Amino acid sequence: MSTTIRLATGDDAPHLSSIAWAAKQHWGYPAGWMETWRDALTFTPAYIAAHRVFVAELDGVPAGCCALEGTTGEVQLEHLWIDPAYFGRGIGKALFHHAARAARDAGATRLCIHSDPNAGGFYERMGATLAGSVPAHTLGHTRHLPVYTFDLRPAPL
Repeated sequence: MSTTIRLATGDDAPHLSSIAWAAKQHWGYPAGWMETWRDALTFTPAYIAAHRVFVAELDGVPAGCCALEGTTGEVQLEHLWIDPAYFGRGIGKALFHHAARAARDAGATRLCIHSDPNAGGFYERMGATLAGSVPAHTLGHTRHLPVYTFDLRPAPL
């Protein structure tokens, strides 16, 4: 099976939204929480036009996505989602490295990632460093989302 990564178009919005929803739902969050996150998990053509959104395809089928917000300095890595049917195939790793290269090529020096608590181990395996946390309030519950950074500068010789 062959993985390719391309820029998303507005036509990808419904499929990317479905991937984001399925990936978030995979963690077993309560239905009420999922519903409060519906807008945040929805890609729109306008969002795709305003940001660099990448689609990972496995044999031509969209299997994951991610987005970069910002172009220089510290860039946010957003929406790194993998369709659960494709977990364990290296798609997340490929997207992460693709996004890091794209951000570096655009002049960024660091990625910042506000992670779902369930995804923290993934970012650590990618080499990101835990930098703190931010509170997230959902239906009367406060969770703390880990914040990771990933240095994009070349390693010193």
